[in-house]
Amino acid sequence: MISIIIPVYNVEKFLPQCIDSILAQTYKDFELILVDDGSPDGSPAICDSYAQRDERVRVIHQKNAGVSAARNNGIEHAKGEWISFVDSDDWVEPSYIEDFHLDEDDADMIVQGLEYYDNRNGQFFKQIKVNNCTCTKSCHSTIDGADFKQKVAENNLLGSGYPVAKAYRKSLLGDNVRFDTSISFHEDHIFVLDALMQAKKIRLVDSLAYKYRYYHTTSSLSTKRHPWENMNRAGDEMLTRFAAMKDRFYVGGSDYEKRILTFAYDCKMTAASSIILSDDKYSVKKSRFHQVINNKQLAACYFPLSTRSKLTKFIYQHLPFACAYLYHKSIEFLKKIR
Repeated sequence: MISIIIPVYNVEKFLPQCIDSILAQTYKDFELILVDDGSPDGSPAICDSYAQRDERVRVIHQKNAGVSAARNNGIEHAKGEWISFVDSDDWVEPSYIEDFHLDEDDADMIVQGLEYYDNRNGQFFKQIKVNNCTCTKSCHSTIDGADFKQKVAENNLLGSGYPVAKAYRKSLLGDNVRFDTSISFHEDHIFVLDALMQAKKIRLVDSLAYKYRYYHTTSSLSTKRHPWENMNRAGDEMLTRFAAMKDRFYVGGSDYEKRILTFAYDCKMTAASSIILSDDKYSVKKSRFHQVINNKQLAACYFPLSTRSKLTKFIYQHLPFACAYLYHKSIEFLKKIR
């Protein structure tokens, strides 16, 4: 059996479509766990109504504690051998669970692709694809005989940190692999990296059955402002994990290594710019900036492609803090007068 966990908060408009898509699965051996995170809208009542109509649906009501706490609560209550997460404003095609082929082998983690949906115009606009591939912990076993490190790069396995569109064997998560409730920036990506590090066998499946709703609200995570401490810690946590995964998952010095390190370090770059643009005193900004930006780490982990990002790196790495301060303030001023 597989446990489908859906954290629920303020999604009464989209929740029925999400739940209905799970209940319409061609694979029948599942339970659906709806974790109501203290939602103030009609979502809790919707959850309860589905539970009353379908015995496969279980509802957990908790005080508002955030999406990570809701997912963790779902894990603790899951009865299935497998666990998969679905976001409450997304939906899946009827073949979603079946496409995992849960009984095919002894994989610990199975990864699908997904498709982005723009709720403003009703159009699909982006696909995150993966190709059929299997790897064991020794890195030597693949379905097509190709080197798995190459497959990791081709499928951007380490750079795609969605916890959804994946199936995790519950024993893989154990008591330690959980979402970090102390941060709210890339905590889902960190969870996925932790699961990957624990997995002895990972299988990728060429499926786009998961539909990811995007740009549907002005309060979405894509527009949320995060404390600089959260962004800085998220970057450090990912860099630590990438370093631990190097021998197994990617080739040192490769373009892919530069790509994923840059992705992680960009969190620290964003934290640094957020510090500079804050309302704190200049001396506080300078101190915090140097807490985040280390020249040696910056040189080793940040390889931007855009001209502006390259310029920012040069300023951070080679010029005094006053130059970085004036640089960001000038950009902010130009934005205001346009």
